[in-house]
Parts: sequence; structure tokens; C-alpha cells
Amino acid sequence: MIAPATPSERNTGIDCLRGFAILMVVIHHMALGFRLPLGHSLLGQLIGKRLSDAISFNGYESVFVFFVLSGFLITQRILQAYGGVEHLVWRRFYRQRAIRILPLLYLLLAVLSVLHWLHVPGYRVEENGQTLGHALFSAVGLHLNWYEGQ
Repeated sequence: MIAPATPSERNTGIDCLRGFAILMVVIHHMALGFRLPLGHSLLGQLIGKRLSDAISFNGYESVFVFFVLSGFLITQRILQAYGGVEHLVWRRFYRQRAIRILPLLYLLLAVLSVLHWLHVPGYRVEENGQTLGHALFSAVGLHLNWYEGQ
């Protein structure tokens, strides 16, 4: 087995693109009609409807940009550290991904659960046949979109 190499320095340009994509996704979720419509705010009036709509509703495409860039970075790090995918220790790879992702996922789910229990509009699981427990299970099981579509 090849010993893992030390990863090279971060690519600031790619980090900025990923950060911008994340920002666009967050703004998109905040700008949904039941949360924070930018068009009806002072900021929306200052920047105009066309720019406000562009800022508010490009989050969907930004998810694709984020995942493409993330896939590139993950592949680049695998190649730098192991010399190729064939030398990758999959168990270690997935353990490292889980250590990086799961704590923030659980924190987000805890915050959303508190908002649900506080009856904050837009954060309640209220559809027929859906419960907070099932929503949390589907989020951890990575099938929340399917669950919400039901």
C-alpha cells in the first residue's frame, strides 16, 4: 500500500466558487415565498426585480455547481494522497467523509427540530402522513427529497 501524501495547498478560486454556490443556495432557501421574499424588501427595491429574482432563484443550479466542484476536489485529493483510486482505502475514505459531514448534519437537524417544536411557520412538518421523526430519518437516510415528494 502506498503511504498517503500530504495534500497540497487549497485552491482559493475553487473555494470561492464553492462558497458562492453555497451562498446562492442559502439565499434561494431564504427567498422562498414563505420565508424571506427579497422582492418585497428594501434590498429588493434597491436592486430591482430582475436582479432580485436572479439572486433569489439560482440556488437550484448552484447545488449542481457545488457538487461538481466538490467531486473535482475529492478526486484531486485522492489522486494526490494515494496516487490513484485503486490505492484508496475505502473504509478510511468514508469514515473521513462521515467525520466531516455528519456533525453539521446532526446540528442542522437539531436546529430544524427546535424550530418545528416552536411552531415556527415554514419549519413545521405538517403534511398528511408526515412526522418530524420520519423527516429526520429520511434526512439521515439521504432520501428526504423522496419523502417530501410523497
